Amino acid sequence: MNWAEITWKILPPAVLVWLLGWLSLRIKTWLETRSDPISVLLPGETARLMKFWLNHVRDGKDEEKGRGKLLNRRIPFQDVGGGRWVAYVRYKASLGFQFKCFADSKTLTFTEKKALLEAAGFEEVSQAQSRHGSNRAWFLLPGVQRYTTSDKDTPFVNNYYYPQ
Repeated sequence: MNWAEITWKILPPAVLVWLLGWLSLRIKTWLETRSDPISVLLPGETARLMKFWLNHVRDGKDEEKGRGKLLNRRIPFQDVGGGRWVAYVRYKASLGFQFKCFADSKTLTFTEKKALLEAAGFEEVSQAQSRHGSNRAWFLLPGVQRYTTSDKDTPFVNNYYYPQ
């Protein structure tokens, strides 16, 4: 037997074993997670003037064993009609997830954004400026559980969702 014959006898089974292992891990991960909608009601003027996002901070709470890594995954809210906007979040079902929403607008000042967000019923509107020139207005959703992170220097207050 030459080298080519040996390679073609060994390589396909090795690739198949690797592929099946990878696939089973993906399926296991998919089965442990779920996707739930977080929805908000936005008056027409507010929805027209700003772009809304949900920041998926992490799965679970900071002190929980097996908590997820810090993600900071930004998920856009999508218009589903009737003033209702939805962001779908995939997370590990046994942990729930931390999140915080924000709104961006290049034309509005923070004071104008804050007034519109508070008029829409959002809470704890705060300003966060970055070195990249972003002037985001962060806010919490009313009626959704809150969670204070365990950051030593500056703890953050986020919304926390756990499926019922």
